[in-house]
Amino acid sequence: MGNILNKFIDTHKETDEQKGDPLKQKIRHGPKSLKEFFGQDKIKETIEIAVVASLKNHAALDHILLYGQPGLGKTQLVSVIANELGARIYYHTPATISSGVALRSIIRLIELDYMRCILFIDEVHGLKKAIQEQLHEIMERFIMGEQKITPFTIIGATTDVGLLEVPFRDRFKYRLKLRPYNINPLVNIIRFHFPNINENIAEFLAKRARGTPRVALAFAKQTLNVMTYDDKKIPEKVHARYCMHSLGVDSFGLDSTDREILTMLAESDKPMGMRTLSCTLGISESELKDMREFYLLMLRLIRIGPRGREITPAGLKYIKEFAQ
Repeated sequence: MGNILNKFIDTHKETDEQKGDPLKQKIRHGPKSLKEFFGQDKIKETIEIAVVASLKNHAALDHILLYGQPGLGKTQLVSVIANELGARIYYHTPATISSGVALRSIIRLIELDYMRCILFIDEVHGLKKAIQEQLHEIMERFIMGEQKITPFTIIGATTDVGLLEVPFRDRFKYRLKLRPYNINPLVNIIRFHFPNINENIAEFLAKRARGTPRVALAFAKQTLNVMTYDDKKIPEKVHARYCMHSLGVDSFGLDSTDREILTMLAESDKPMGMRTLSCTLGISESELKDMREFYLLMLRLIRIGPRGREITPAGLKYIKEFAQ
């Protein structure tokens, strides 16, 4: 059952042929303003100040880098920023900016636009070094080749800020880290998207959502599916409990894959490296790092030292109690 959870917390990747405009698919039912975007209060305050200054000064918003684990709302936040600015978003990924020719074509389209513009680059750490170098020149002076271009805003989103070239990273005036959410914002997010789920059920789901809105919303949707299967009109606590049971998710939000990691570490007589763990479990290193380890570290069930990963006394206690 553990692999089912991966679908909820894996980074969202769609092709144009499958889903049309990927950005529109992600934000279709999302928040439209900073007021509707729950959680991340310090980041919202920073963005609000920057947006108001941009509008009052009739200037382009300074470049923004959003980073953090998958599913924390980076793309939704870009949509909110665009709405607050009255700007048009040009959504791109490293795959669509794979060459200097492609980059220049995108910039020319932005130049022809009469609106404020945001070039949003998802998974920006995947850009080639040469493209990052071209972009940081554009970001600094708004010159492409010998031609002056109209100022616009670049917003990058990444799960691994350390992979960016330093000169490129430093061109982003605002480097904002989205952190796992507390229970109350997750409850508000669930109820914003699914008003027929009451606060009690929303809190039950939020406590198991690993601090991640995408997981919380997936749990809520699955709960409504169980409700429909049960031929009911209003979701009940029993539907949420069944949902968690079917997914193998316990009261801490841990699933079978998390327990496999803890069991392997408990049975090992020495710290384990990421490659050993990922190969043994059959999951990618990025999944292990971005979707598993961060949460186990947050719960203090594991620790990472110079020699590798080790289980903590709290982790051993969890495994022992779960086995009972």
